[in-house]
Amino acid sequence: GDMNGKSSLLIGNMLMAASIVTHGLYLGDEERHQFKAQVQESLKKNNILFSASNITLQSLLNNPGYAREWHSAGLPEDAYLTEAALGMQTLSTCPCARWPLLLDPHSQGATFVKAL
Repeated sequence: GDMNGKSSLLIGNMLMAASIVTHGLYLGDEERHQFKAQVQESLKKNNILFSASNITLQSLLNNPGYAREWHSAGLPEDAYLTEAALGMQTLSTCPCARWPLLLDPHSQGATFVKAL
């Protein structure tokens, strides 16, 4: 059934998510897109199944309530920024507790982080 199909994608999806969180969050939008394509190509080359070619970190890890909370706290409704916020949340819960550098020329990020 559907559960068996989803479980066959689990390893590939988690490798994709881990790759984005550990290496892709620090890239600009176009560079992140290229990085994802490289990871997907590597997964395909190694016969590792994953959900889809248009996979996003948000689709893999996000609880929809988080995005609503973040947007009400001032995060602009932008897929790139939502993915970055999800990465910040994911990194903040790991034992390494790394936080990415916040480049924030319009002070939107600082306002958002303070509101949380």
